[in-house]
Amino acid sequence: MKTAVFTGTFDPFTEGHLDVARRAAKIFDKLYVVVFVNSDKTPMFSVGERMEKIRQMTKDIDNVEVSSYNKYVVEFCAEFGVDYIVRGIRTEGDYVYESEMAAYNFSHGGYETVYFAAPDKLKEISSTKERQKIAKCDTKD
Repeated sequence: MKTAVFTGTFDPFTEGHLDVARRAAKIFDKLYVVVFVNSDKTPMFSVGERMEKIRQMTKDIDNVEVSSYNKYVVEFCAEFGVDYIVRGIRTEGDYVYESEMAAYNFSHGGYETVYFAAPDKLKEISSTKERQKIAKCDTKD
């Protein structure tokens, strides 16, 4: 059985993230979608809220399991028997960053990273932009 993990802060989980999860779930027998707790970030939504949103958005994907974790992705892979790490790519900058992370993950456990390029219609979606939209709506009377 081939398993993969798709990690992120997911603050919030977007249509772009959902696209990656759907595509990865077609390739792997099991896909963990994991909210990583990053102490360097101050999220808008709690871990529980983010996990619930992901569960709602992926409820029709049978082989997805949603969880959270606060250690390195290679530790998650070792603990849960994961074979591959899934990442979404929108820009050249994403690719450069993700390539560095992939090299680290491979050298610290032999975990391969599988990239999913964002389709054109989703390239402009980001969690940052989604948070800005939400904040703008919250400030309206």
